[in-house]
Amino acid sequence: LDPAEWLVGIKDVLVDGEPLHVCDGRPDGVCPAVVDTGSSLITGPAKEITPLLGRIRTDETCGGLAKMPRISLRLLDADGRVVDYPLTPEEYTLRSWDEVPNTGESGFMKEFPVLGTGGTAPEVRPHCEPGVGVMDVPNGKWVIGDTFLRRYYSIYDDDRGLVGFVRSVHPDEAPAPPPPPPAPPAVGTEASAAQVEARVAVAAAAPLCGLPSAVAARRAAKAWQRKRRCGMFF
Repeated sequence: LDPAEWLVGIKDVLVDGEPLHVCDGRPDGVCPAVVDTGSSLITGPAKEITPLLGRIRTDETCGGLAKMPRISLRLLDADGRVVDYPLTPEEYTLRSWDEVPNTGESGFMKEFPVLGTGGTAPEVRPHCEPGVGVMDVPNGKWVIGDTFLRRYYSIYDDDRGLVGFVRSVHPDEAPAPPPPPPAPPAVGTEASAAQVEARVAVAAAAPLCGLPSAVAARRAAKAWQRKRRCGMFF
């Protein structure tokens, strides 16, 4: 393993909940994947990523996004459990605005176009393409780039060599309310095993993040700030 890489294991990719079995041919059925904040796309070897691309054909004019499927990356956590990370069509599609050639008029100043001098603005149209692509790299590694990392805030533990993910809250989204604490048992009765486990889970959550619950709630309400809530580590 390269200590300079944040490596996680992909167990599979799902389309509307349907496994594609893209990693079944790998050792232990796991595709190695590098988490890379400097990469724009989710990429993988051609033979593994092509079945996914065939299911998320993107209209270049951005039409039909609402009818496209949801995809999920199924990752293995540090304890060997599978965790699904869903992405909507809007999240795995790259949208840009392109100027239509030969539209609009403008004046010029030293060969640079200048609007506001009696000209008209050029026509622009939306352009969409998938944020998933083919890239064959040594050892057949996948790359998890910004298509995924825009949706999931990543946390890096250099001491333990772990990387964690938690769903981010964007400025135009309302943060999900924290779950209510479990109700205490009635007086004179013993707590059930489920109630005890729930209280232990709630009590154990805050030390993992190093944040009291009140502080975490306030930070979650400020969508423009970085979240430091608990995530699943890999």
